[in-house]
Amino acid sequence: MTNLSRTSKTIELSKLNPPKFSGIDFPSPDEDRPVRVVNIRYEIVSTPGQYRLAMPVLAARTDSERHTITISIETLPADVSAEVTAFYRGLTFYSDSDQGPWHYDGVMFPGQGFNIVLNPRVENPGAQSSAAKTGLRFAGS
Repeated sequence: MTNLSRTSKTIELSKLNPPKFSGIDFPSPDEDRPVRVVNIRYEIVSTPGQYRLAMPVLAARTDSERHTITISIETLPADVSAEVTAFYRGLTFYSDSDQGPWHYDGVMFPGQGFNIVLNPRVENPGAQSSAAKTGLRFAGS
């Protein structure tokens, strides 16, 4: 049983039991077991433009995970390129292509984060991207 204490009241979490948490196996603090969080977002971002995300909590890779953070953009127009950069020097996301996925293998502390930068892909000098707005669906874990 997990309890939350606030001032003189103790709340038993099993009594809260909202439907959205049913079926989720949250470890107790005594179990010393990490929780994997997958965040799927649907965003419309201007091109050129950027999408920023700051980490509210510590993110660290576990022995069972290949990467601390993986970012995949599922729909990216052919005339738009993407790049993922961190807010701070020394935090590096890497990918084999400008279509991703991008990976980060270090520890990310609360307040640190990353930008997904979207730019028109210019094949010919003077050419303009046809995408004024890009539908961005990405999953990060």
